[in-house]
Amino acid sequence: MLKTTALLLAFATFSAYADRPGKIMGIGQTPCGDFVEWRTANNSVAQAQAVDWTFGYISAYNLYGSSPQVPAAPTYATVGLYLEKYCRDRPLDLVVAAATSLIKDLKAK
Repeated sequence: MLKTTALLLAFATFSAYADRPGKIMGIGQTPCGDFVEWRTANNSVAQAQAVDWTFGYISAYNLYGSSPQVPAAPTYATVGLYLEKYCRDRPLDLVVAAATSLIKDLKAK
């Protein structure tokens, strides 16, 4: 019960990264410019970590975020391409900003 309560509190500020404070963990705190470099260098391990992190972020949003949820899961390739475009356009943003933008776009469909 205590773990569940702590987890719910941790995600209480999750619904919109850009609108609320909170500590982002893992590769989500990496600058987008790094993701672009990984794509250019064909660093498939780092790219996969970013895409997997994004899927986890979307899953956490659906589990603990506000409604409406992301209605359908995008494909692995689609997430990679989305991150690449977002990050090329905004290399100083963090990967979490790209993931949050993806959630907003998916919810809008």
